[in-house]
Amino acid sequence: MGVSRLVPSVWAILVAVAAFFFSVVSYLLLNLPSGIVKSTSSHNNAERHKCSWSGHDAERRAVFCGNEKLFEMFRTACSCTSPAPISFEDDPIAALDDVPILVMAANRPKYLFRTLFNILNAQGVNRANIVVSIDGFFDESVAVAKLFALRVIQSKPEGTKAARVSQHYRRALTTVMGDIYSSSEYVIVIEDDLQISPDFFFYMAHVLPIFKMDSQIYCVSAWNDHGMEHAIGNAQEIYRVEGMPGLGWAMSRKILDELLPKWLPKERMTDWDVWMRNPSNRKGRHCLIPDISRTFHFGEDGLNVDRNMQGLYFRNHGFHQDRDSSPVAFTPLEELVKERYEAKLSEAISRANVIDSKTLVCDSKKKTNPYLSMLTGATSTHILYYSQDSKEELDNYFRLCWCLNIWDLDVRAQYQGVIRIHLQRVPVYLVAYPASRFSGSIPAKLSPLLLDSSIPKGNRRRT
Repeated sequence: MGVSRLVPSVWAILVAVAAFFFSVVSYLLLNLPSGIVKSTSSHNNAERHKCSWSGHDAERRAVFCGNEKLFEMFRTACSCTSPAPISFEDDPIAALDDVPILVMAANRPKYLFRTLFNILNAQGVNRANIVVSIDGFFDESVAVAKLFALRVIQSKPEGTKAARVSQHYRRALTTVMGDIYSSSEYVIVIEDDLQISPDFFFYMAHVLPIFKMDSQIYCVSAWNDHGMEHAIGNAQEIYRVEGMPGLGWAMSRKILDELLPKWLPKERMTDWDVWMRNPSNRKGRHCLIPDISRTFHFGEDGLNVDRNMQGLYFRNHGFHQDRDSSPVAFTPLEELVKERYEAKLSEAISRANVIDSKTLVCDSKKKTNPYLSMLTGATSTHILYYSQDSKEELDNYFRLCWCLNIWDLDVRAQYQGVIRIHLQRVPVYLVAYPASRFSGSIPAKLSPLLLDSSIPKGNRRRT
């Protein structure tokens, strides 16, 4: 038999075998059991060819995991055998039925996945109210939001750095409150590098009515700047504070209608939250915060927070993680209205046990958690008076914050010269003397705490 006759015969056999194989594979693919979906991306590697998922969300997962980059980036969601859930049964809180949940995102898809997964697992969430706003056109971030079947809005970036971020907030708030939820009275804002507590939405549902009860409320926040693990102690307690904490916050339409028309221009390199804290915007109004934060900041590569700052100010922050089915009995709103709050604050300070300032030991070279022997075994409220002549004289204030290992970059979470924390789980009031109007109860012979100049004035204020 010549070579010229052998080759065509072999070729014919190979073609026949290939045709048979193709017909078998086609039959199997067309007759998969109902409810099972396979990834169909042309870029699938061997592992992804083996994956199949069942359930009503199987098609969403197959589309997402069919992308090679997403498959490698999100192994837990794309696992063949035990994939992370992407659908959750929610039991929305009626009080938040028409309150949008605005999630601010850009090009951090892994962060966004963690944040959305956490939001959807929180008690009382209304999934239908979640709007993911993406600053720019980033396919991976869009894909993450769509994996969870959430609404996405994208917009063209304006400005650079801080200006770009502030413009994203302006556009997102305008779109959500102006177009999508044009009749909603409030909006909840969550950044894409935050984890929320299981009872985050119960907290929000509790505090939002304060806007109608007290015209002096500017915002409500789930974040306590001083809420380090060693400085918290009461999951029920809510405080009034000056400033604007952010990091999981809500605001009323009425106040947003004040702010949005005069929002920062795209040329201004000012952080949006710094601008919102400006006295000309805040107008002496206050915010509410919990003693124990209902958000946890996990981002380490943001515009303002790197790994070092995350370690110093966020990683050891207290975070309420109890998933108890019964909601926390938060401080009644009536006690948080300005007049009532100030009356109770004044009364508590007048009855508090005074801490001898000489018992506070501070290391000028290293931040450590403070220990006061007189607080051992104590349960009643204590007070520490520290020297501060005016609101502008802050050196001793920052030295005290350094010594107590609480927020010391700028003035945060205080109310007219009073900071409320816990030390060794005992309630402690830090009161500025004579700057605070609540410092009049200081004992006659007591000298307020004045720290040595060798103590750093905060981590960024060393001289």
